[in-house]
Amino acid sequence: MKAPSDFANIFIHREDVDMRRGINGLSEIVQSAEMGELSGKNLFVFCGRRKNSMKVLYFDRSGFCLCQLCR
Repeated sequence: MKAPSDFANIFIHREDVDMRRGINGLSEIVQSAEMGELSGKNLFVFCGRRKNSMKVLYFDRSGFCLCQLCR
C-alpha cells in the first residue's frame, strides 16, 4: 500500500458500510455520495458497523486497489 502522502485527498465515509462490499460496491458509494474522482489521486476510507475493520480504496496505474484492515 502507498503512503498517505502519495494521495492528493483522503475521503472518509462517515456512515457504516457493509464490509462484504467489494470494489464495485464501494465505488458505487463513492459515486453516489460524490466523494471525489475515483480515478484521481484520492484515497477512500470506509468503516464497518462494529468499528473493528476498515477498507481503503484507491486507483493505481494498473487498476483499483482494495485493502482491508482488521484489529
